[in-house]
Amino acid sequence: MDRKNWVVGALLLVVLFAAISGIARLWMRDRAQKEMLTGNCKIERDFVSVVLIDDTDPITLERDEAAAFILKSAEDSPRYSRFALYKLSDAAAGKKEPALELCNPFGKTDRVNKLTEDANELKRARNKFLREVKKITQSLLDVQEKPFSPIMEGIRFVAVTEFFPLKEDARRNLIVVSDMMQNTRDFSMFDKKQQKEFDRFKRRPYYRRLKTKALENARVSVFELTRTSPAQDDGVIRFWEEYFRDQKTETADFVR
Repeated sequence: MDRKNWVVGALLLVVLFAAISGIARLWMRDRAQKEMLTGNCKIERDFVSVVLIDDTDPITLERDEAAAFILKSAEDSPRYSRFALYKLSDAAAGKKEPALELCNPFGKTDRVNKLTEDANELKRARNKFLREVKKITQSLLDVQEKPFSPIMEGIRFVAVTEFFPLKEDARRNLIVVSDMMQNTRDFSMFDKKQQKEFDRFKRRPYYRRLKTKALENARVSVFELTRTSPAQDDGVIRFWEEYFRDQKTETADFVR
């Protein structure tokens, strides 16, 4: 083979390789974008955020603030992380299906892979994810009063359902929007006879039934809704701080 034919052959191979590589990149990009836009992104079980919304009392004064608190939690979740919304009444009743479960297609600190991804498509997928979270959140905040507020039961259920299956070093985020006024037949913070002292409460069989290892190492954030009842005093937060500490959560932060 003379030099001219060798050069032509080499150029053809380069062109063919470039064409195949380009087609492969386009195919991978198209497939990835379709998965992002349809919400079918692969959920990585190393980061899960669970929101529990107390739907047992009307939310009026702080509705917008509560919605913004939840939306920020969604915005802060990383790519491929699971984000789930539960109603307290459903969780306490043992309903396993959340009101919303989504995979975040693109986190705000994530970087675009220019070889296989399109930045504009990922932005649209992220905006779609946040719109869905906002829409369902607004519907869940539109609630009517119910006779009981089984907050402890709801927290235990979502922790066992969402956190137990995770690997040991997974990030577990629990976001609670509630007045944190437990009100059941077994224990009511509205009852003056039942003091809000955790040291006494933890010795009760009722608490031993509710305590779970699923909350260990979880990061808890509580948006405390304000009620007009004088029973919602500073002792409520102190009680819950000790409650979460006894269940070995990593953190327990309260926003009022």
